[in-house]
Amino acid sequence: NETAAAADGSLKFTLVLTKPQADGSRSVEITSAAATIDASKVEKYVSLADVKTKISAEVTGDKLKALVATATTANDAEAIKTVINTKLDSEIAKYLGYSWAWAQKADKTDDFTYTEATQLGKGKLSFQIVLTLDGAQEAGLTTGVTETISVTDAEVVDPDDAYQTAEELKAKIEAIGTTAAPITAATLPASLDAAKTALEAEIAKVNKATPAITVAVENVDEAEGVTATTYTKTPETEPTKGEYKNVKITIGTGEAAIVFSHDFNFAVTSAEGA
Repeated sequence: NETAAAADGSLKFTLVLTKPQADGSRSVEITSAAATIDASKVEKYVSLADVKTKISAEVTGDKLKALVATATTANDAEAIKTVINTKLDSEIAKYLGYSWAWAQKADKTDDFTYTEATQLGKGKLSFQIVLTLDGAQEAGLTTGVTETISVTDAEVVDPDDAYQTAEELKAKIEAIGTTAAPITAATLPASLDAAKTALEAEIAKVNKATPAITVAVENVDEAEGVTATTYTKTPETEPTKGEYKNVKITIGTGEAAIVFSHDFNFAVTSAEGA
């Protein structure tokens, strides 16, 4: 089976122009033309449906995830949108007579939404673009003028400790020093301030975000509506457990900060072989 050699395409047409004259007659001008379509550029001459198929393959699935990974700032909506925009520009340029644009939401903003990845959750991307056969509407065409490519909740960025959110960090802090799994050391903290220092060290271990999230640990005094922070060791003779209660924790800063109180437990490390 031999593959036929590519052949140049051709286009021929006759244009008839008429012009009314002063005596009521019309003059006629007939122009014939012919053009050759270079066979070497056959890939540029494709249908709108084919353009949709070819471009969809570049901005969906594994290729979309790989494209997102080239963003100048990881896990950032604007950086991700920029690399997709650039890719679409380069792809549409491969075909003659077409353009693309972001579809518009009801509020006239671009139909592009990125939900950032977190420590535990994947980054998800949704967008919609419109491919247009240029000049088709002006020529009176009503069908085959546009095609839409839609992507919905594509998982494009994997979870990472660096993307830890304040809510995720709060859950990690609340899991520190439980009754079942206390903070252990060879000796118990000697005072309220020492307990605070020990807790701060434990929080630093689970604060994985890059950059690290600001966390403040406070020992608070009794006040109206506020229970004082306390630290006690039990039993009184040869204590092996410490209870650090009503500790104020602030994660983040400003209006978005998460503020809560929590209790933590300490215990002496069991002697080897005990």
